[in-house]
Amino acid sequence: MPTRGSPGPPADTFDTKAGLSFDPRDLGWPGMQMRWQIRDGRSVTARGAMRWAALAVAVFVVVLFIVAIAKGDAPATAVNGHRLQSIVDTLAHNSSLQQHKQLGDALGASGALAGQLNAAAESGRLTGIEISAQRPGNGFSATILDKHIVLAADFLPQLGKQRTYDVVLPDDILPDNLVFVLGAFASWLAAPPVSSDLDLQSYITASLNRNARGFIQGWNDVVDAAVKQNGKRPLSMPQAASLMMNLRYRVVFTNATASSAIKWSPTGTIDPTDQNIAAVADGLRKMKLLDFGHD
Repeated sequence: MPTRGSPGPPADTFDTKAGLSFDPRDLGWPGMQMRWQIRDGRSVTARGAMRWAALAVAVFVVVLFIVAIAKGDAPATAVNGHRLQSIVDTLAHNSSLQQHKQLGDALGASGALAGQLNAAAESGRLTGIEISAQRPGNGFSATILDKHIVLAADFLPQLGKQRTYDVVLPDDILPDNLVFVLGAFASWLAAPPVSSDLDLQSYITASLNRNARGFIQGWNDVVDAAVKQNGKRPLSMPQAASLMMNLRYRVVFTNATASSAIKWSPTGTIDPTDQNIAAVADGLRKMKLLDFGHD
């Protein structure tokens, strides 16, 4: 059964404050003292005209941003429930701009993930998300403590999109490892805890199956995010294979494939059938270290 491990390289051991500066002189307009004639015959100085020009540019920028959001080109946090929105807002006051952006980008990348965390928040199973300067007390680099998702600050950058596979294809889509971890957490928050009344072997099996369901949901959320990045088009087989091979936690699935067959859907997702849960649980059983998990 896997034990806890410290943050490590993405190997098989698992060992929006934007400012806008605008200077009318940058437009290259000559003669700062020039005057413009307006309809009633009065005139205005260049300073007043420049103010109007700056206002026009600002309005234009805002319109472009709104259009970008409507087209899906600008990152937006897909928070639909007021409780999850409150959690995200609180995180903004207790994290750096980059940390908050990374989490917001993950929520915006996968509608499935956002919906799962929304449901957890609305039901009261999720009450906070924290970025901790130190590792959580239970030894994981990311975990669930007292209905809070807690991620170590030095672990968060390791969950970004990273290429770990040396074969590069022109239409590759890199997996978002934070989407994966949050998807697994959302699954565990929704699942009832394993009964402590079970005998040891039954308890281990039930715990592994519960963890396997989380890994399956995390992967499916990664696929959901990749499909969105792919223009909402289903992934090709090479794209799905590359997505898996660049996943930080791929070895759980490759171990499972070597020992007992995972049945993949045509879209690259994994249905949470008994066969697939058992296969992923088998892959987890072979792991010695995991850097995220729960008690």
